[in-house]
Amino acid sequence: MNITRAVVASASFALLSDATAGLTQWRVEDGGNDHWYAVISAGGGITWTDAQVAAAAQGGYLATITSPQENAFAFNLIGSSGGWGNPWVGGFQPDPASKPDQGWAWVTGEAWDYSNWAAGEPNDWGGIFGAESYLGFRRSDGTWNDLPNQGDGGATFSYVIEFGAVPAPSAAPLLALVGLTTHRRRRK
Repeated sequence: MNITRAVVASASFALLSDATAGLTQWRVEDGGNDHWYAVISAGGGITWTDAQVAAAAQGGYLATITSPQENAFAFNLIGSSGGWGNPWVGGFQPDPASKPDQGWAWVTGEAWDYSNWAAGEPNDWGGIFGAESYLGFRRSDGTWNDLPNQGDGGATFSYVIEFGAVPAPSAAPLLALVGLTTHRRRRK
C-alpha cells in the first residue's frame, strides 16, 4: 500500500471514530433499534424549530420516543449529558389550535402510539411565549412536557438528536489530510 492509501485508510478510521464520539447506540441486542443518539447542548438556548434544523443539518432528527424502553434509554442519556432545561425531542402539534392532548406527531411521521406525559400535561399553558405545541423531556423524571417554541422559561438549552445510521464523515477533512483540495495552485 502506498503512503497516500495508508493515510486515507487511517484517516477514514479516525473520522469514523470522530463521527461516533458523543453518540450512543441503542443496540438491537439490548432491545433497541440500532439507531445512534446524542444530547446536544445549545449553550444560550435554542428554540424547538432551530433544534430540528440543527439536527437535520447534522444528518439526524430530533429523537422520536416510541416506547417505554426508548424513553428510558434517552432519559439515561439526558441525565448524564450535563445539559439543562427540558431537552427537545421530535414531537410537535402540526395544528397548534388542536386541543392540548390531540394531534401530536413525530418529525419522522412515525405513528404516535406511545406517550409519557407528566401529570397534568399536556396542558397548553402557553403564557407569554404562545401555544405549547412542542415536546420537551422533563429532565427531573423522564416524563414529557408540552412547551412553546421558545422552551421552558423562554429558553431550552439542549436537544436529543437521533440518527438512523452512523453519520457519514465529511470527505473534506479526509481530502485535506492527503493534500488534495479543490483549490488550484497559482502558476508562478
